[in-house]
Amino acid sequence: MRSEKILLFENHTFYSNRIRTGLFSQGYQVLCHGDLDRLDEIIQSEIPYLVIIGIQLEGTDPYLPTRYCQACYPWMPVVYLADRSSPVEPLERVQILQQGCTDVLLKRVDRLEILLQRVHDLLRPGTLVDRRALLRAYAEEMPAAL
Repeated sequence: MRSEKILLFENHTFYSNRIRTGLFSQGYQVLCHGDLDRLDEIIQSEIPYLVIIGIQLEGTDPYLPTRYCQACYPWMPVVYLADRSSPVEPLERVQILQQGCTDVLLKRVDRLEILLQRVHDLLRPGTLVDRRALLRAYAEEMPAAL
């Protein structure tokens, strides 16, 4: 099985670890970064198959990273993770997609299978999330019972 490289930009350690574990369990190579300071350098040197951006930029254009990714590699999917509890409204979704995102999903670890299936749909069309591998990966994260 080939190992597609995914770049994950996420500044919350919990989310980063959980998303990385889930993607790794599905056979993806995941490179995590906690900030967007070197986005241009990282995108140019790594040339990923897909980028996931879960970092919300304060005081700047939040879609600047997605537009940069699309300018460098128009074929590369960019998934934007919105950090909120309410759904993304249809008009807002259209605006986000117009900014260069391939999709926008809610950042919810309890619904990680939705993100994993979307990644599969973008990189491995026609395949399903391997739930057993995902559960094994989660079991390995759990501390041993005393």
